[in-house]
Amino acid sequence: MSLLGEFLPERLALLLFLARRMVDAIDDFFEYGTGQVAGLHDRFLSWVPLPPPAGGGEGSAVVPAAADDARHGARAA
Repeated sequence: MSLLGEFLPERLALLLFLARRMVDAIDDFFEYGTGQVAGLHDRFLSWVPLPPPAGGGEGSAVVPAAADDARHGARAA
């Protein structure tokens, strides 16, 4: 079973698992003096897909009430 398939419902758990493995890899690079650590973030974490936006629609965003009121001309009392 793939990591993504195994952890799909728990994306945060997958990211924490991979981050821990990345820290282990960084420790190994420093202990053994091999390789470059610069690309490890991309190798370990960047491939995990982002969750869909809240609200389900493209371009949907959560706007704080104060900012929303200001855009619609409402004034605070």
